[in-house]
Amino acid sequence: MRLSAGRLSDGGRQPGLQRRTAIRIGQRLAEYDILWFEEPVPRWTRRAACRSRRPAHGIAGGEVLRTRYEFRDAFMRRAFDIVQPDVGNVGGISELRNVAMTANTFGLQVNPHVWGRPS
Repeated sequence: MRLSAGRLSDGGRQPGLQRRTAIRIGQRLAEYDILWFEEPVPRWTRRAACRSRRPAHGIAGGEVLRTRYEFRDAFMRRAFDIVQPDVGNVGGISELRNVAMTANTFGLQVNPHVWGRPS
């Protein structure tokens, strides 16, 4: 199920939700037994989101992160339950594999993100 929320959140390119609003929406989505809530807050507020109450479902994200070092920092803060590196943003398949292996050592699920289509 993909929730159509207008221009609330789009992988860091749109304004995103405030932490309090993201928590409230996450709690309301719990009854639908969704697998994850993708990028609920903009990346610049993610540190605060890590300290917020976690919903019953997972928090997914990472499509806008570009280096294995950004991912490592997010893993250490437990910013995500499901990691979504974008193969185009992270530097290709080999680097996505490196990110996935590191995520595995933190016990995190990886679901690669794909945006757009091949030309």
